[in-house]
Amino acid sequence: MLGIYKFKLQPPSFYQQLHKSKKVILRNFLFSMLAYHIALLMAYISVWFGISYYSATPFNYLLLMVYLSNLSIIYCWIKPSQISRIYSDKMQSIQVISWVMLFSFWCFFMVDMRPVTLICAMMVMSLLFAYSSFYYSLVLSLLLACLYLLIGFVGGYYFDHPWNVSVDFINAFAFFLSSILIGYMIHRSTVLLRRQAYNDFLTRLLNRRAISHIIETEFQRSLRFNTPATLVMMDLDDFKVINDRFGHAGGDAVLVHVAKGLQQHLRGTDHLARWGGEEFLALLIGVSPLQAKSVIERALANLNARPLNYNESSIPVSFSAGISSLNDFASAEAAIQDADRMLYIAKAAGKSRVMYAVEESLAAKLA
Repeated sequence: MLGIYKFKLQPPSFYQQLHKSKKVILRNFLFSMLAYHIALLMAYISVWFGISYYSATPFNYLLLMVYLSNLSIIYCWIKPSQISRIYSDKMQSIQVISWVMLFSFWCFFMVDMRPVTLICAMMVMSLLFAYSSFYYSLVLSLLLACLYLLIGFVGGYYFDHPWNVSVDFINAFAFFLSSILIGYMIHRSTVLLRRQAYNDFLTRLLNRRAISHIIETEFQRSLRFNTPATLVMMDLDDFKVINDRFGHAGGDAVLVHVAKGLQQHLRGTDHLARWGGEEFLALLIGVSPLQAKSVIERALANLNARPLNYNESSIPVSFSAGISSLNDFASAEAAIQDADRMLYIAKAAGKSRVMYAVEESLAAKLA
């Protein structure tokens, strides 16, 4: 019953939702309309059996409101060719307001079946807890519980609706508590599945699929707003030697050590991923390639100065890195390939160094 509401997710899930295809939006719209029609069917059945306090007329108007509001929202979602973050936030707010208004009308007109509206709302809140932030869903659940009590008071005091204060408080409290408990379990399960889908199991960094999607998103953003973004491809030096000497457990410990060391030098707005094997890929937002080179060189110097202590042995750790600017290429894939090319130039130039395209000619002479 939330229409085509696009839930606020944490990166990279947020970006995935932000650029959903029109096909997915239409599918969600059809499911939401099905939920509305189920609720309307229950209302019409209550009228048919004489349970409803009102006739079928108000529910006909509610059906009209459902169609007008949801069709308007889906038109606004599908119309723009590209959806910005600001536009997405505005549309989310409009959809929540629309749903809360429809919930209020439903509670008012379904006088003798008001607890049913709470059951429907609980189903919606379970979905919202899964795809939105927990605290955002918690506040919305509290708002619905308060609205339920307020509408019961207004209907009983001003419109002679049958109203039992104690029963309404019990219903509202049960709804709020159930939404929290069910929502918490669903939210935890969803977060766990999301981590498994988007994070590397060993280093807890983003995996290749997640960072690829973020890079594509930032590439589109850089085209539209001309904002700098830099890619850094890193590969550990002599990692096979480490594996041969200390075993795969030692190699895994080195990967975790490097991941933590790199994270200490990146900002919260940057993205770091395990690209595969002993390769890491960083995306630095709003940073030029030369600035990124300085950041990665500091991270490299820090790792060189801090070898990993493993099983009473000291494992020296270093990496080679290649840098490319996301703004200088016709596609995100081309930028990734260029960063990979610069990485191999850094390897050929002697390893344990960071290379950018402007230094390619010098590296060629050294090779």
